[in-house]
Amino acid sequence: MLNNIDMRNWMGDLLPGTCTLIDVTLPGTHDSGAYYFINDEVDKHNKRWEPIIEGLRTGAYANIIARVGYSKLVGTIAGWGKAQSMRLVNQFERGIRYVDLRVMRSQKTGKLHFCHGLVGEEAAVGLEEIAGFLRHTRREVVIVDLVLLDFQPRDYDEMAGIIDRTVAPLLAPVDHILSKTLGEITAAGSRLFLMCNDDKLKDSGGDQRIGRSRANAGYFETNSPDTLEKKAADHLSRAAAARDGLSGMQWILTPTQDDIVAGVKNMINPISATQDLRWLNGKCAGRLRSFLNARYAVRCNLIVTDFFEDSDAVDIAIARNFGEFWTDGVTRNKEGGWTGRIEAPAGRLPSGIEVKQQARYGITNARLLFNDGNGAVSESGWTCGNQESQDNRSRCFPGEAITKVQIKEQGGYGIVDLRFWTASGKESGWLAGNPDGGEHAVVTLDGLALTGLQGREQGRYGLVDMRFGFTNTKAHG
Repeated sequence: MLNNIDMRNWMGDLLPGTCTLIDVTLPGTHDSGAYYFINDEVDKHNKRWEPIIEGLRTGAYANIIARVGYSKLVGTIAGWGKAQSMRLVNQFERGIRYVDLRVMRSQKTGKLHFCHGLVGEEAAVGLEEIAGFLRHTRREVVIVDLVLLDFQPRDYDEMAGIIDRTVAPLLAPVDHILSKTLGEITAAGSRLFLMCNDDKLKDSGGDQRIGRSRANAGYFETNSPDTLEKKAADHLSRAAAARDGLSGMQWILTPTQDDIVAGVKNMINPISATQDLRWLNGKCAGRLRSFLNARYAVRCNLIVTDFFEDSDAVDIAIARNFGEFWTDGVTRNKEGGWTGRIEAPAGRLPSGIEVKQQARYGITNARLLFNDGNGAVSESGWTCGNQESQDNRSRCFPGEAITKVQIKEQGGYGIVDLRFWTASGKESGWLAGNPDGGEHAVVTLDGLALTGLQGREQGRYGLVDMRFGFTNTKAHG
């Protein structure tokens, strides 16, 4: 389903106007404005950074910092502070629809800027990018969560003026997040929800359509992927039960002071790969899909990440809107590379699978079969271009939906066999009849039907791993 989607217009192109925002899943970014920094000015309003910086300058590492210079410390802060790799407009063009922006006044420029560890883009420039994106799309909706750091009276006045000059014509009342359908929101032309928990912004003459945050995405301060999974699971189950806001989760890892110290030491005397926020969040990026697949029935309106492109967060979020879920690779074999996804056309579900088997190489290709019960069988494309073998094996159950798949893997040879089951319990048997290899766990998402597959191909050795797409049959039809 996600192949060939225009990410600039995915909401308008794909979501029905009868949905409300509480019925959909939006991909979002954390510290969305931290994509670059303008100078070495430290974000002193951030309660995390100031004690760490002072501790490094005056504590046990003071001599090290003094010897290598303050610039090394600033470089480390930049690595841990940078949370995104793209400007706001590029994030939106890649499908992001929720952003989290921290704003402070720079002592060096005298202007209001985004920040996270260091001082970044001017807030006025960032908000104009948001306005520009919405002006050039027709039915996209964007949510902005604004955090104002240590604002003084003149800061509120200036922020209100920036909002008035940039995004004001596009603002929708925040209360409409829960009460209006997407059709009603887009018909009115006001497609930006600006949330801010600092009421002084409105009290100082700010736009009255600004409202307190309706997002309950949670923040789990941990640098451990295992702890993140546990806390996110607990939070999501609680937040999803309430209907008074948008539920969701921030799938991010947070550095400790020890992490940052290790980064400083590594910068001074490199002994490993660069240790920064992207490196840290790489430890949890690959777990996002399996975590959410295990909770496919739980409402999750926001999936918020650092370096969103590292985790397939956008694809995962958009797919949830249509009841579509892709598993992780079954064998986790890292050889070769993933081929393109094979997906069922709209309104159809596969009722069979066909594979190519080649002696000494196992299964070299696979595709889906369709038979709606009318006697005619049609096929999808093959997962890859390998057509060397003519030994095709298949099984098809007319009018049935496939709900379970299992593969066999033989060390050094990749996938050597595959079998599947239908919703009524019919089993295909092992298609290739290969007695070798070990069986992997059955792949299934209870209540969902198979809708796609993807292979990982290693040269002439055939398929070494597979991923499977499942869908809610009602959403798919």
